[in-house]
Amino acid sequence: MKHYLLVFDRPESRIIEIKEYTNSSDALTARFDLEKSLGRDPDIEVVVLGADSLDNLHRTHSRYFNRPIELASKGIDRLQAVAKAQEEQTKRFRFWRRPTLAAR
Repeated sequence: MKHYLLVFDRPESRIIEIKEYTNSSDALTARFDLEKSLGRDPDIEVVVLGADSLDNLHRTHSRYFNRPIELASKGIDRLQAVAKAQEEQTKRFRFWRRPTLAAR
């Protein structure tokens, strides 16, 4: 597993720096050193994330790699897909309802 040190600018929603490490100890040491040098800036987030590849990291931690509008758009697309699937399921099962007592 690889370890990625990310420096993220919260107000700008963008990565300032990304560095790959093969050793988690080295990545964490670099993180703590960087946090000390940056001070306690609430607008800057310094994290170490583990993943098999940078592509996997993009999938599992997309908030670091996508702008808020992109995340919102993806969320809307997912919600629309779920709503469509639920609508199709409702259509299929509508015909399988048991008759009510009044209908017997």
